Amino acid sequence: MTYIVRVPVTICPDGGDVRTHRYKITISGGLGETGREAFRDFQIERNGTNTMLTGELDQAGLYGALNRVQALGLELVELSRLADGTS
Repeated sequence: MTYIVRVPVTICPDGGDVRTHRYKITISGGLGETGREAFRDFQIERNGTNTMLTGELDQAGLYGALNRVQALGLELVELSRLADGTS
């Protein structure tokens, strides 16, 4: 039996490709209006004292998201790359 796994790929202008993966960024506390706007491209879930931000990102997007966490003064609790098909 053969399985085909399709990995999301974005073609770069210089001819290379960029792989994307699903990430979950967990931050301490909740997000106010500014935080929700800053992360509007993520699925946002509140779980007790933490907030989880889940999204499909390439490496540049991941670093950009982490920069937003830092710029907003949020506390990073955990960063996870999720297996394909999980949320």
